[in-house]
Amino acid sequence: MDLIFSNLLLMYLSDEEVENLAQRMMKWLKVGGHIFFREACFDQSGDCKQKHDPSHYREPSFYTQVFKECHATDDSGNSFKLSLVGYKCISAYICWIWEKVSSDNDGGFQRFLDTVQYKANSILRYERTFGEGFVSTGGIETTKEFVAKLDLKPGQKVLDVGCGIGGGDFYMAKEFGVYVVGIDLSINMISFALERANGLNCSVEFEVADCTTKTYPDNSFDVIYSRDTILHIQVSMIQIPS
Repeated sequence: MDLIFSNLLLMYLSDEEVENLAQRMMKWLKVGGHIFFREACFDQSGDCKQKHDPSHYREPSFYTQVFKECHATDDSGNSFKLSLVGYKCISAYICWIWEKVSSDNDGGFQRFLDTVQYKANSILRYERTFGEGFVSTGGIETTKEFVAKLDLKPGQKVLDVGCGIGGGDFYMAKEFGVYVVGIDLSINMISFALERANGLNCSVEFEVADCTTKTYPDNSFDVIYSRDTILHIQVSMIQIPS
């Protein structure tokens, strides 16, 4: 298979059934092929709540972990895994795109972030130090100082490059009525941000993305905000206008 597509299916399966299906999908898929699935997480979406709902409303991190742990070996002894290509919220739903790759692919800087610098426990430790919603120096006070210089207006669209767990995005959306798109290379960071966004009545969306390769149409944003992010990018990858 080159592509496996699933829409609101896994929420009707037990945890064990999800794990078994993920492993089978992994085996069906060609190397370089993709799995796309969309799920409702946390709770029921929409205005009409069902009394008898067979769905399992899980945290997004459950699905991420299940698919991340999938591995397969071919007849020649070559081993493969699933690499997360895309992970974002769209309205009340969360979407994942995975690619089957060789296990020799170490995941690069993203893997370092999620297994060394920004493991789940490390994120919580940083947050205890810098304040709720923040994992770097300055916390909410520095955010207020910087954002005050942006002259934000209700209805504007803001891109936050290196959004972390979303503290600055929630602040901008609530205080100024802007729509914020937060991107970060760390899967763990975005997982925390999505979980924190649940139940908040503010216009934010989050996506796992590499800011050095992510593209948007021209004139997509009124403001682009970035803090403590460019220092992680190699100089050779930064394009300086001549």
